[in-house]
Amino acid sequence: MGHLSFIQILALLMVITINASTISRSGKEKVDVERTEGLVEMLREFLDDEEFEDDDEDFIDDDTSLDDVWLDDETRDSFNEDQAALILHEGGEFIQGYDALTHFVDLEEEWFKDHDQHLGSGTRETLGMKRNFDKGTTTWPSGLIPYTTRNFAESRSLAAIKEAIQIIGKETCVKLFEKGSSSAVDYITFDGKGQGCASYVGKTGNQQVVDLQEPGCMTPETVIHEIMHAIGQQHEQSRTDRARYITMLWKNIDKGNYVNYFTELTHDGVSPYDYFSTLQYALGTEMKIPDQRLAFLTSASKTLSHYDVKEIVTAYKCDETCGSVACQNRGFARKTVAVPDKCTCRCPKGLKGTSCTEREGDNDCGGIIELNNGESRSIKAPGYASGTYTTGKECIWFIKGTGTNARIKVEVQELDILASTTTCPHYLSMRYTLVGQPGVNLCNKITSSKTFVKTISDETNMFLFEFNSKKPAASNIGKNGFKLFVSAYQSGCALKPCKNYVTCTDLPNAGYKCTCQIGYSGDNCDVVAASAVVTCNFETDIGGKCCLKNDKSIKNAIWLEKGSGLIGAQKVYAKDGAVFARPFGQYYGNVAKLQTELTFADGARCLQFTAIVVKAREGEQQSGLAVYTVKQGSPLETLKSLVETTSNNWQEFKIPIETLHQKKVVFAGKIGDTMLGIDNVIISKGCNGEGASVCANQPCKNGGVCSSSGASFTCECKSGFSGSTCEIAAKPCDAKPCKNNGQCLNKASGSTTYTCVCVDGYKGTNCKTIDQSCNSDQWKCADGQCIANEFRCDWRLSHCNDGSDEKGCTDHCLSKPC
Repeated sequence: MGHLSFIQILALLMVITINASTISRSGKEKVDVERTEGLVEMLREFLDDEEFEDDDEDFIDDDTSLDDVWLDDETRDSFNEDQAALILHEGGEFIQGYDALTHFVDLEEEWFKDHDQHLGSGTRETLGMKRNFDKGTTTWPSGLIPYTTRNFAESRSLAAIKEAIQIIGKETCVKLFEKGSSSAVDYITFDGKGQGCASYVGKTGNQQVVDLQEPGCMTPETVIHEIMHAIGQQHEQSRTDRARYITMLWKNIDKGNYVNYFTELTHDGVSPYDYFSTLQYALGTEMKIPDQRLAFLTSASKTLSHYDVKEIVTAYKCDETCGSVACQNRGFARKTVAVPDKCTCRCPKGLKGTSCTEREGDNDCGGIIELNNGESRSIKAPGYASGTYTTGKECIWFIKGTGTNARIKVEVQELDILASTTTCPHYLSMRYTLVGQPGVNLCNKITSSKTFVKTISDETNMFLFEFNSKKPAASNIGKNGFKLFVSAYQSGCALKPCKNYVTCTDLPNAGYKCTCQIGYSGDNCDVVAASAVVTCNFETDIGGKCCLKNDKSIKNAIWLEKGSGLIGAQKVYAKDGAVFARPFGQYYGNVAKLQTELTFADGARCLQFTAIVVKAREGEQQSGLAVYTVKQGSPLETLKSLVETTSNNWQEFKIPIETLHQKKVVFAGKIGDTMLGIDNVIISKGCNGEGASVCANQPCKNGGVCSSSGASFTCECKSGFSGSTCEIAAKPCDAKPCKNNGQCLNKASGSTTYTCVCVDGYKGTNCKTIDQSCNSDQWKCADGQCIANEFRCDWRLSHCNDGSDEKGCTDHCLSKPC
């Protein structure tokens, strides 16, 4: 069978899969349908509010930068600053700021994640795309994309599409234009009556429908998201290198929505993982990241991020004739639709100039500072010496380490900046992740120093921070601003020496320490002792805690985490849990290899795993699995060869191995038409039962007792805990159900109920609803400051800040509701 036929079969399988997913989604219980309808109606109410009205004529001109789009709108300006704020209170507690848009954004994200769908990929012709561009999708020739629209009832929908197209054209050479009466065969159709927000990935050929259901999908950022799929990009959380940056919480993800979280066939070498990408879902309860201070980034982006632009520029060769343009400091050259005849540098926000070597902000403060390893600098706020920092300032410092494996560290020795109860009107913004992302905003006063060390990436030697006191605010008299100590040092962790998903800590003299997970030892956590057990159930990713890794020397095939496959028209799911490993390749006969990259101590071993290999029918290409060990310079030793498992279903295997010393275990998957997958891999001491159990890896949390059966296990939980690994605490507040900084109060011991005490301006069971009572003239306060709550169980006993309660003077707390 030729390559084209193979592709057609793949496309057919994808369509069948999505149809099955759609049927499953539409078959939800009535309560979920009503909930979705309620969300849509609430979105419509928000969109009908004058505050959110779009001006149909307010489009981007050729002199407007992406950052102007990001910051010009006053409401979004407030969101990006306040949502990013981490307010340092007395004692150093971090509290995430919020503003009036938080409820709207949370609602929009919740609706979007339930309705964003993948409809498979376009024709897989090449593995040449980069980063979260799917390696196998087809791009649009010369970046030219004709489009049509249909079924849109509201003018604001067409305005959102036009704005999204102009933003893309402003920043890249990808041009979407109305098809009109042209004879274009391949084009996109935006459909307002589609099911949710949905797009194929890459160019499919002929008419290609992008679903943008009104009103929930009709924001410019959502349209951009779906267009990015259509031009070939996968979700950020689907990158093959995600394990270092993000963890899937599969138990909290609806099975019908798994497709939006699986890893895909991406190449991740163009730019680092970007929490701020418009293709990154908000964390919600579905994902977590190592540094919770950065969680705001996953829901803050309202347009293309700096790295989104970089990815499109690279894939569509918008920089192809820009060889003489040298951009530095994570800037990059590109031509755009708006300015097609000129190459310019796209600089990270805060930097500027023809090569991104100049800084933005005021000329009399800030600066670009280069530090060699071992050098340091003290930096103070303008006005610090007088005891009151200067207002009306925008000061930007860009710190760059010039030494070998340089890493930047910033110690906030003093901080005393004006703060409101929830936000930072003036702030010190610390961009300690990527220079092209927003930073963590700091304000208020600290009593002990705080340290920010640049996160490990290919930007470890760059740190940008900004002091901004431009907003009119209450008096800052007596507040000295800040004092920082900035230093550069040679980092051992910058080389990423630690293996198997562990924490790296820098030590003096370029040393490092790896903190190993259970089962691993050695300086780099790549040694397995004779009695240790290492596992892989693929829930924590092949690039993460899994004991198996993809063979990177193979360029045309790869193993990926997936949640289902097909036997004919029947769906097959993981043996246990949510995901298992499947091989994907460019052509029939390509072989993907999963292998151990570990040093095993000498001694007997036992390899356990489950596999499914479906027998091919007539006319189909047979998939196959070979499991073997290999030692450098020696022939491989076959452990198992499979072209069919019992009853075309999951089958468990337990194979004794004399020794793995100086050997690798390899799972080689041959690409064919039929279903092939592996799951629950365990390498233990021996097959006689001693140590040959997944329980040896201590999967049960909070003191739970583990018992195993083959490659599966169960946890008997202590009182007060539940869940498959005893990870769920009985106290419901541990799940943080209260939103918008609401305080959670557990009910009586053993109860599963809770109460949320909402902050001013919010109400409802989970503090998600904006309280509009202050706008209804129900309250008249002498000081003009109304507290829009039904009650507050703290020192504040009335609805007016000054206690006057001139109108509506009922003291709700007298009824002791808490």
